Amino acid sequence: MNFLQIHKWHKYIERNSHQLWQEHLIINSKQVYGIRGQLGDLLIEPKLVKEQYDSGEVLTVDTLFAEKEVCVSFYNRKHLDYGEYQLGELSINGEVWKNQINSTSVVIHQAELEEKLIAGRKNQICIELVERKG
Repeated sequence: MNFLQIHKWHKYIERNSHQLWQEHLIINSKQVYGIRGQLGDLLIEPKLVKEQYDSGEVLTVDTLFAEKEVCVSFYNRKHLDYGEYQLGELSINGEVWKNQINSTSVVIHQAELEEKLIAGRKNQICIELVERKG
């Protein structure tokens, strides 16, 4: 690379750093936290390892879904590693989700999200990780 190319690259990064950071967060939330859209629904399929929790019992990630701010919190009170847990109780903005999960992933349907997620505020989705059965 010559000086002009380096200068152009630096200016590009300077102008687009916020967007590049958002793209990095989106990729990370899709791969590690397993949060992504699926035909308008919200799929959550975490691949978290116990070392990510450091000394705490909760990991949180902020994301956007359907143009609404969402904070997803994963509670791992038993310090379970990936492969040792499944998703337990789930709540959306403090209301316990009526469906039973019993799996390593969950799909929350678009209609339910439209009803429960509120525009203009940070919505909370809390998920308890529990020991895997079977």
